[in-house]
Amino acid sequence: MDKLKIIQRLIDQLVPIECKQRENALGVPETLDEDYRTFLSICNGGYTKDNFFHFLGLSGPPQHDVIHWNTPEAWKKWFQPSDSWFFFAEDIWGDQYFFTTGRRKVLRTLWIHDGKSTLDSWSFVDFIDGVVFGDSNDGLKALARRFFQETGEHYEPFKHISYKIPLCLGGSETEISNMELSDSLINLRFAGQVTTQVKKLAPGTRIVDVQMNRDSGELRLIPETPAGEPHSRPSP
Repeated sequence: MDKLKIIQRLIDQLVPIECKQRENALGVPETLDEDYRTFLSICNGGYTKDNFFHFLGLSGPPQHDVIHWNTPEAWKKWFQPSDSWFFFAEDIWGDQYFFTTGRRKVLRTLWIHDGKSTLDSWSFVDFIDGVVFGDSNDGLKALARRFFQETGEHYEPFKHISYKIPLCLGGSETEISNMELSDSLINLRFAGQVTTQVKKLAPGTRIVDVQMNRDSGELRLIPETPAGEPHSRPSP
């Protein structure tokens, strides 16, 4: 199957986001995969029919606009990713798919609950064929279906299935009672701060509280104070 047919197969499967298109339909870095740029020139992204994958577009609300999505202030600064990473899609769990735009151009996944990334594909077309239409995510898709079946929730655009107790703080990855629907940007900002702070803690450190500054959106993990040490006064 040639490249254009694979791209069109994806477009045919997407439920579009209704919004006005940018006048500059290719407002993304020219260094990105040419086939991805072709996709954006004829499609403003959308959701796959099973709601598992969300492809960002060139216009729409902040949770869909790929240009806004890639600004540090949106959510990326909380994960501290490389500046050469360009995020173009996500899944229902909030994990992010991105292009590396340095010397070695590939497509990778950022796993938001531990901050690690893994190689997915060598090109956008390979990503469509192997990841979107492949079976590598069958387990996660089945878990998402179980969440909706058992909770009675209905999927809404720009939402993630998030964890009430983060996985890196001991929360269950498979217990439905530990899951809820969250706004995608809020979920990413929260997960990024937790993941980044946990990386800086000594192995085995026990977290006793999570404090959030509601004005700035910044949160602080409060570790257990070793015996004999005075408790620090939390910042307001």
